[in-house]
Amino acid sequence: MSHRVRRIAATAAVVVAVGAACASADRPEGVVERWLTALNQGAAGRPDAFARASESERLLPGWRTRDAGTFDVIEVGRGELEGTRYLVPFRVVTVDGRELRGAAIVADGRVLGFATRPSAPLPSEGGPPIADADPWAWVAAVAVSLALIAATIGLMRLRPPVPRTSGRARG
Repeated sequence: MSHRVRRIAATAAVVVAVGAACASADRPEGVVERWLTALNQGAAGRPDAFARASESERLLPGWRTRDAGTFDVIEVGRGELEGTRYLVPFRVVTVDGRELRGAAIVADGRVLGFATRPSAPLPSEGGPPIADADPWAWVAAVAVSLALIAATIGLMRLRPPVPRTSGRARG
């Protein structure tokens, strides 16, 4: 096999490995947390990147005219899959002490709405932490890392050798 073919094959392998590693969707909990954080930024925030403006207005009326820092506490729990959507529990406490609880409905990386009915317990109430990773996720991460290391070594070996000089200036 020629150097050129090996180089193309190695490059294709790296592109496939990196593409597979980056292809995962956002965690529903992360979408809800970014939505609430953007709402908390007031007029400077961009909650419309995560939810419809009507849902943002429903949770925090007049958010476009507010200064940053309306929420004193933002807490998001682990989402539960229901059909094709996730229900993600959340709680926010405003700086004036008002508590708002609900469950955000998340699908395709966006908050579609929220319900103010009681939801699953949050981490502060003994609910599961959202950071627990599935053991298979760790196995996949290690496998992708090893594949990237092998591809890097392969690409480095394809590079033509550089002639060594004796270190003396030629004249």
